[in-house]
Amino acid sequence: MRFRNLDPLLRAYIILQSGAAGWLGWYAGQRYLITDWPLVICLMLLVTTASVLTVELTARYGVISVAFVIAFFALLAQGPAAAAVVNVVSALASMALNRKKVGKICSLAGIPFHRAVFNTGNFLLCAVAAGIVYQACGGVFGVIELQRLAAPLFAATLVYFLLNSFGVALYAHAQNQEQSTWALWRKSCLPAAPGYFAAACGAAGLVWVYHHVQLAAGLLLLFPPCYFVYWAYSLRAQKIRADVQHMEELNRLNHSIIASLAMAIEAKDRQTHKHIHRVREYAISLAERLRVSPDDLEAIRIASLLHDIGKLGIPEQILCKPGKLTGEEFEVIKGHVEIGALILEPVNFPWPVIPIVLTHHERWDGLGYPRGLRGEEIPVGGRIVSLVDVFDALTTERPYRRAIPHEQALEILKAGAGTQFDPRVVKVFIEMLPEVDARLRRMESTGAVPAQGVAEQLAARLAALEGGPVQEPEIQAVLGDLANLAGEPPRLEVLLKGLAEYIGRLIPYSCCALFLRRPDEEEVEVAHATGLYLHLLEKLRIRLREGATGHVVATGQPLVNVPAALDLARRVHPSENLELSSSLCMPLVSGRRVIGAISLYSISYNFYRPHHARQLALVAEHAAPLVELAQTFEETRQVVIEDPLTRLPNAQSLVHFLRHQLAEAQRREQPFAILLADVDRFDELNRCLGPRQMDRLLHRIISALRAPIRDMDFLARYAGGVFIIVLPHCADRQAREVARRLAEKVQRLLSPVPDIPLGVSVGVAVYPEDGADFGSLLTAAERDLLAARAVRTEACRMEAVA
Repeated sequence: MRFRNLDPLLRAYIILQSGAAGWLGWYAGQRYLITDWPLVICLMLLVTTASVLTVELTARYGVISVAFVIAFFALLAQGPAAAAVVNVVSALASMALNRKKVGKICSLAGIPFHRAVFNTGNFLLCAVAAGIVYQACGGVFGVIELQRLAAPLFAATLVYFLLNSFGVALYAHAQNQEQSTWALWRKSCLPAAPGYFAAACGAAGLVWVYHHVQLAAGLLLLFPPCYFVYWAYSLRAQKIRADVQHMEELNRLNHSIIASLAMAIEAKDRQTHKHIHRVREYAISLAERLRVSPDDLEAIRIASLLHDIGKLGIPEQILCKPGKLTGEEFEVIKGHVEIGALILEPVNFPWPVIPIVLTHHERWDGLGYPRGLRGEEIPVGGRIVSLVDVFDALTTERPYRRAIPHEQALEILKAGAGTQFDPRVVKVFIEMLPEVDARLRRMESTGAVPAQGVAEQLAARLAALEGGPVQEPEIQAVLGDLANLAGEPPRLEVLLKGLAEYIGRLIPYSCCALFLRRPDEEEVEVAHATGLYLHLLEKLRIRLREGATGHVVATGQPLVNVPAALDLARRVHPSENLELSSSLCMPLVSGRRVIGAISLYSISYNFYRPHHARQLALVAEHAAPLVELAQTFEETRQVVIEDPLTRLPNAQSLVHFLRHQLAEAQRREQPFAILLADVDRFDELNRCLGPRQMDRLLHRIISALRAPIRDMDFLARYAGGVFIIVLPHCADRQAREVARRLAEKVQRLLSPVPDIPLGVSVGVAVYPEDGADFGSLLTAAERDLLAARAVRTEACRMEAVA
């Protein structure tokens, strides 16, 4: 890893450490002179040999070297300068010599420069700092006074250990951020502390021996204890490695048992072969990229295989249903996460496996199940398994839809980032997907997938015992016809008529009623009916929880073979014999809302069977969104033909009505009139009064316009202050009388506004005298309006002069 790619805290530490080590090295060279160079040279040679003799104290980072005893010997015997020299040689030797290279001397070129600087500076800093502390606490270099040795030796060793271990933990955290620096230090470095203090005491004893015997004898006495320490620690390390190997074998055995259980899940859910193993590969790779903790990684390794174990408790007719589930069936499927947690609870995993199984259907926005957790409340393992589970489901064949390309599935994941999925998990998954897909292809081509083919063989055996899945091409054909209706929203009545025909191709019925829930009301109404007893079904309304259909809409649960009389008996005359006997009622559920129901009635007793209910459920699942879309389209169309402020028909609705009126007048040869009413100075009035007061005034104007006209007359808002009134069966004289009364009524009801004379000018045009189409009639009415306005203006002027 390049220096610029390191963690900013580590970069800062290396820079500060290098500066401090350089200054302390210069200070030690000036302050503490080396008086016994032959000893120091011998120690340098000895430490070069001993630097490769390290013993691992933990699985990864914590090591203690025999070279530490020699470096501390140099510190106590000759001072910080000698210890610094020996430690620098030890650092360079430990990087250059590598026993794993079969004894060959390796070049430092393969080690990043910043790492070489870090190691050398760390050793130099530890040696000089420990020496300064040793002297500050009363220690004398070259002299071992046992009665005064404890405090300075303890302080110096403590400083050496803390500086060295903190630097190592910080560097390890930067290399792999799955744990904090403190956690790494506590787990991997702290266990080495007793070894440091023991080695320091041994070094002190060797210094005492050295000063009481000759140089050669001292060196001979120095090496055996060092090697003995190395040998003792090596024995302990071998025992630890043997224990770790045994634990790994037990772990592999446990994973084999878990994999066998996963095969049982795959065999039961025979529509999703290899799904579990693909999810496992995706999940483990994603977890490693996200650098989750070791406990979480192991939990993900297990939970990715067992996340669907709860499906063992789901009825097989639901689990293997060849199509989308009904609302009731989906509620049953949703229970598999809690069933899985109950199955795994007695196992008492040492890793958080059960929380992942419980949360792999939660959503980032809190709309998932079973607990509705959101954001960071969901364990990282649950977020990982949730994403890879969905991705694999999208990209593999399912009974109710075809697999979609990876690119399209990734777009779905991107769209779900921040709502369904953790955005960070989505980003990392997209980055790693090509590499993992290539590995999966290699594994499948070489047969390296665990127990490849076994689950398929089990599923095939089960299918053979049960007679195999039922093929229903007619269902697929009907669903295809329904899908074709999704291209452009049809009119509601057209859609419902087609839906009834499609159902008739699948399921026999004597009559069919399509109920829709009335907005803001606790009842449903027949929107379309076909077959027998249409006079009973037309405009039939049923309150929720009354009758079979009312119960189905209220609860969202289907009913099979309930008496048809529950819906229709209240409309049957006592003298009439109702021949309909059984019914099949299926809710129309769009999203989480029941919008209506499909009710089929038969004259045969107990006619409908479970496969009829399953077929109708499939149709209802696909039809409900289309019906809701058509309803929305109809409501929008109503909004388009109305003025949103006054709720009067707008210009578009007026044109439609006039076309109908012209055709009717031509057919019956009857006249009709158009009144064009324009409120004088409407824009000026709007600016003067403001929106709120103007809205109230506008509604008073509409009330005044409605007062003199009949119920059969048509009033529309044509533009801001312009209104058009269509008077069917009305000649010129009657139309002008209505216009006069209308103008007087508006004038009388409008409140006076200072400096703005209020009133309304009304123009009249009559068919066929003034025109034979809408354009000519409107032009004639505009001319008459201008004339009426001129008369009113002149009258107002004369009144003002008078």
